Amino acid sequence: MLRCFLILLVFFSIVTISDAQIISVQPDTTLINPYGTIARHGFAWIYNSTSDSLHLRWHRVNTSVHQSWISSVCDNNACYSSTQDSADFIISPNDSGFIELTVNGYNEVGNGVIDVQIYRLNDSINVNSLAVFSIHVSETNSITENQNEISCKTFPNPANDFIYIQSSTSYPIREVKIFDLKGKIVSDYFSNNSSFLEKIYIESLLSGKYFVEIFIGEHTCYTSSFIK
Repeated sequence: MLRCFLILLVFFSIVTISDAQIISVQPDTTLINPYGTIARHGFAWIYNSTSDSLHLRWHRVNTSVHQSWISSVCDNNACYSSTQDSADFIISPNDSGFIELTVNGYNEVGNGVIDVQIYRLNDSINVNSLAVFSIHVSETNSITENQNEISCKTFPNPANDFIYIQSSTSYPIREVKIFDLKGKIVSDYFSNNSSFLEKIYIESLLSGKYFVEIFIGEHTCYTSSFIK
């Protein structure tokens, strides 16, 4: 009897360790800096290192946020309204998915944390992975030593052959990285023009959704997305 118990204990331990290893979230913590009534986005990548499709469920938990803040979630299947706290999604074998959290602080300045818990549907009582979004809402959008909050935008959206990146600060655009849905860099553009407006050609990209990371001056200032 004791031997059977020990075998079962080892089996369940292996399953638990395996689940923890096959679902990984990067980065562990994502910073989002909305300001005023301007929403900002943050992304966390979810990796499936198995040869099977992962049937997952995310669940948003407002750990410590102001009541007036509004947040909503997109995953690699769909985008959802701010009132939806959970949804199921699938990540293909040896592939990756994402969680995108959008936050609007509506002028309520402060700090908070929103957790997005990731469950396997066949193990829904255990949190297999966790995406943590650290929120800082400020009144204005300015650069300080402690805040990399810069006003810039990507347009048009949807786009066809090119996108514009525009900065409204005194800091010129330095670099623009474009990522596909798997987190792979498909374009890494370096500017030598000290310009506040850059035109980036995307005609070689396939149709779909892409993420944009914009670097201004010495700061990583802004993450956005567009559809081609």
